[in-house]
Amino acid sequence: MTFLFAQAMTLSVVFPISFVQATLGGTIAVPTLEESEKIKIPRGTQTGRTFRLKGKGIPRLQGYGRGDQIIEVFVQIPTELTRKQEELLREFEKAQIVCPNQYRVAIPSTICLNRTNQTIWRNKYE
Repeated sequence: MTFLFAQAMTLSVVFPISFVQATLGGTIAVPTLEESEKIKIPRGTQTGRTFRLKGKGIPRLQGYGRGDQIIEVFVQIPTELTRKQEELLREFEKAQIVCPNQYRVAIPSTICLNRTNQTIWRNKYE
């Protein structure tokens, strides 16, 4: 489902992307006022990320030029998975790197472990 709304001459689009597109990156075709435009989705894109298409918004009524079009993406998380998809996601989780203090700025991580407690990274300043 795509949502369009306008503010002044800027046209905004809220556009869904899949979990795989957000994780691995790719190209999507986004509707504009005239035709669809392809934009590149970088690897690791998060919900709420915005992209700007210059000159693809609403035309000025008494003047030259057009506004911009803003594309805000949101990642659609699947609600139903096959057994194979669930197995693959569980394998993905096991392979993830865990840094216990990654969100604490005052105390930097000194060691990172994967889900099977194997050391992946150690702070070189210790």
